Amino acid sequence: MTIYADHWLYNYIPQNQEELLKKPCWQRITWALFGNDDDGIFGEGPHSGHRWIEKWDGKINKEIKIFEPGKICFTRFLSWQIRNPLHNFTAYVIGFKNAVNVSFTQLALITTKEISFYQKLRKVSVFPMNDSSGVYIGLHNNRPFISLRCKVMNKWLESYAGWRPRGGFGLAFRLKDSIKVKECPVVRM
Repeated sequence: MTIYADHWLYNYIPQNQEELLKKPCWQRITWALFGNDDDGIFGEGPHSGHRWIEKWDGKINKEIKIFEPGKICFTRFLSWQIRNPLHNFTAYVIGFKNAVNVSFTQLALITTKEISFYQKLRKVSVFPMNDSSGVYIGLHNNRPFISLRCKVMNKWLESYAGWRPRGGFGLAFRLKDSIKVKECPVVRM
């Protein structure tokens, strides 16, 4: 439970799934559309961090009062909804975030110095390799997922569609200057 449970918006948007059984149908709809079981409706939870309220240089934007840590207001609610829309709907209503996930890679094409192909059960990952171009097609709990990462004019294009490895449905299309390298063991066939 969040420490901001007494905010008036929590009278209309239940905080978590356990509260849903005691609530009328219209509040189940507000939970699905505006709720966030992981980080609260203001982005005040432990997983949100302050990445979403940082300026481009990585510093917390203290000039705008709603971005102060601990500052809870309707404007911050709207900012969090724009940054993270339909979280409970994509993660729990049409997604499987609270279920055990079985992921199977159907196809992964990776280009580093050579092109590799592999098909296997794999660990959680959205893109096939850390710092290379590639296409990934897989199933997560028998739901389709496809992702693409490639270098385009000194920028990285990252896009995906489908049910992500952690259970939520997602769509993304973004250009990045660089990519963060995460360790992910890969077995090639």
